[in-house]
Amino acid sequence: LYSICGMAATIHIDQEKVSYDLAPSLEYICESENHAYTIQTISQQKFIQNNQRSISFSYRQPACWFRFSINNRQQIEQLLFLSIPFALLDHIDLFEVDHNHITLSQAGDHHPYNQRQVLSNEPIFLLKIKANTQLDYYLRVQTSSPFSLPIFLYSADQFSIENTYQQSVIGLFYGVTIGLLFYNIFLWLSTQERRQVYYIVYLIFGLLYFLHLHGFLFRFWPSSPIFNNYSFYASINAVSIFGFLFVKEYLYSGEKNRFTAGYNIIAGLITVQALCSLVLPLFIVAKIAALSTFFAVVFILIFEPSIRSMIGTIVIR
Repeated sequence: LYSICGMAATIHIDQEKVSYDLAPSLEYICESENHAYTIQTISQQKFIQNNQRSISFSYRQPACWFRFSINNRQQIEQLLFLSIPFALLDHIDLFEVDHNHITLSQAGDHHPYNQRQVLSNEPIFLLKIKANTQLDYYLRVQTSSPFSLPIFLYSADQFSIENTYQQSVIGLFYGVTIGLLFYNIFLWLSTQERRQVYYIVYLIFGLLYFLHLHGFLFRFWPSSPIFNNYSFYASINAVSIFGFLFVKEYLYSGEKNRFTAGYNIIAGLITVQALCSLVLPLFIVAKIAALSTFFAVVFILIFEPSIRSMIGTIVIR
């Protein structure tokens, strides 16, 4: 479906239905803290061929550039959809190079929703390629979130099929989650247990987290990308806090011991960290939120049960 022409991979379009995973075809080069590129200088740089089936660079602040070419071999103009199904990427700049003419399109969660080329919850670009024409593309991506770049090229028909399937799966997930939320609300009305309150709040913030992750909340505050980003990390912290409190209440309902004190201390530390995150740069906030969530999971699943088991063994002896 593609061939290497010189240094760049060229996607040959020779049929009306198009569905390509572009990741294995891309070449890339990443900027450093002291060395950035522009569209005028990037073509002179030495790119690296991506040999992986996916693109993931963990956390990094400097931008990365990707390049590919599309050759429309058909006798008619092709309308293609370049889909990047990861809504948390901050800045995505797509440069279309047609000889000396350069066209810039932008997306990403730092770009106002109502200014996107396609009003979708995920970054999508429209590519119009005339018959028997080859165009070069440069994609610049910079983000404070984990650097993951799933990237696909679809014809209009194939995009409609993929989008319908994806939205159906996501809709089913939200339907089950909302049903679980209302079930626990009714359960709390009958039991009045405090742990049910923690679990209900946990589900609410968990729902908000996934709405952010899938990019659905951006359309409600289309001109406030910074608020959208900070509220996403706030939802992560809230999930950690109320998840901690629920587990504590579930395991030690009404008890006061060293374990409940440990849960309270860690929940308090996450709360302080969440408040500090409101004034820190997003790149730092993203790393802190990931670390605090990881530590909370390790404490609940490994550290606390291990200590409890050790104490029980000592008491038996």
